[in-house]
Amino acid sequence: MWGAIGRNPEFAALRACGSPPAAAVLLQILLSTLTVWLVMRLAHSWTGNPEAALLAGLLMALDLPSILSANLLMTETLFALLLVLACLPPALGTGVAAWGLSGALTGLCILCRPIALLLLRAGLRVALPEVELLERLLHALFLGLALARFAVA
Repeated sequence: MWGAIGRNPEFAALRACGSPPAAAVLLQILLSTLTVWLVMRLAHSWTGNPEAALLAGLLMALDLPSILSANLLMTETLFALLLVLACLPPALGTGVAAWGLSGALTGLCILCRPIALLLLRAGLRVALPEVELLERLLHALFLGLALARFAVA
């Protein structure tokens, strides 16, 4: 079962410590449970409504793909946790430290699953809708990233 640990650092750490694969599945379940709690906290901070927070947590807890991926050695559970964690600091505070922590967590998201680069563009567009220069810079960045892929290959 340890054959294909992929990019997931938690599996590499568990394997290096000599833990059995069941420990990785247990860790995945704990991360998934933490993600559900954080989604509830995030929904409560955005809406101020405890019922909405409970509904958001319930929907996350009953999401079939999340349940299935928590029982497999994949990066989806860690990615979901990091993504929710990246949304939490700006929801709790608007200071530079909150946005810096959010950026660092987004960077970890990108390391875990590179598809998060697309989410970064959408997130910045939502967070800073009035900045037209940012839009041009992001287009240039993504064009450069797309061309860099061919330069490396």
